[in-house]
Amino acid sequence: MNITSAVDHARHLLTHRLDEAEIKSMASAETAAPFAESIDARETRRTIYRARIPILAIRTLGGLQILRNGSDPLTARSWQGSRPALLLKAILVHGGRHIPKDILIETVWPDRHPEHSLQNFKVTLHRLRKLMEPDLDPSRGSAYIHLKDNLVSLDKHLCNVDTDALHRLFKRIRRAETQIDIQELLTMQRDAEALYHGDFLPEEPYLTWAELKRTTLRQEFILFLYRLGRRLLDQQADRPARGCYRRIVQIDPGQEKAYRRLMQLLDSAGRSQEALKIYQNLEAFLKAEIGAVPDEATCSLYRTIRDRRRQN
Repeated sequence: MNITSAVDHARHLLTHRLDEAEIKSMASAETAAPFAESIDARETRRTIYRARIPILAIRTLGGLQILRNGSDPLTARSWQGSRPALLLKAILVHGGRHIPKDILIETVWPDRHPEHSLQNFKVTLHRLRKLMEPDLDPSRGSAYIHLKDNLVSLDKHLCNVDTDALHRLFKRIRRAETQIDIQELLTMQRDAEALYHGDFLPEEPYLTWAELKRTTLRQEFILFLYRLGRRLLDQQADRPARGCYRRIVQIDPGQEKAYRRLMQLLDSAGRSQEALKIYQNLEAFLKAEIGAVPDEATCSLYRTIRDRRRQN
C-alpha cells in the first residue's frame, strides 16, 4: 500500500476504531515511503496510533473519575497532586472544547503573576497529558488534550464526557414537540439514570466556578425529569412517571410541585397511605430547613386524600 492509498483508507479512522487487520494494513504503509518527508504519512501514523489507544470515559456526575475503555479507572494516586486534576476540572467546567488558555489560567491560578501562571499552566498541562496518556510522545502531541491557536480542547472522539451525553438527552426532550414513542421515553429515562450519579464534581464544594456549573446542571436535570414525566403521563405510563417525580424530590427535596404530582399518582394507584407519607416527608423537610409549611395547594391535596381514606 502506498502513502496516498494509506491516507485515503485512513480518512474514516479519525472517527472509527480499527480492527487488528486494518491496523496491520495501515502499519505496512510506514515502509512505503520516507515517513519524515510526507505530511500525509505523519497523519497516517498518527491515525494508526489513535486507533490503538483506549477511549477515555470522563465522569463528573457524582465525582470525577476517568475510565480507560469504560472499566479501568485512574486511581487517586495517579493524579500526582491536585493541580492536574484541577486543570481538567476547569476544562470540563468551561465546556471541554476551544477554551482560551488564558481563561483556564485565570480560573486555576487567579492570584499568580502572569508569567508564573503561564509557566504553571504549561507544566500542569504536560503532567495532565502524561497522566491520561502515559506513552505520550512529544513529537506526536497529545491525543486526548489539544492546544491549538491558544485554545484547549478535549478530543471529541477519544474523550467521552458524561455531561455531553446528558446535554444530548436535554436536547432530545426539548425537540420532541410531537408525541414520542413510549419505548423511546423509557430509553431516555434509563439513560438519564445511568448518567446522573449525583451532583457535578461534588468533591469541590468551595470552588465557585464549579458550583455555578453544578447548580445549572442540577436545575436542567430536574427540568428534564419534569418534561419526561409529563410525556410519560401522556402515554398513560404512570409507574415510570412516578419514578421521574421520585427522582426529583431525591435531588431537591424542596420541589413541592413534584411532591404534589407524586401524591396524586400514588393516590390514583390506590396507594393513599404512601401518598400521605410523601406529604409528611415534605412537611418535615420544610420545617427543619427553613421553618416553613407546605403551600396551601399541597395541604389541600393532603386533606382530600386523608379524608377520603378515612371514609373508606
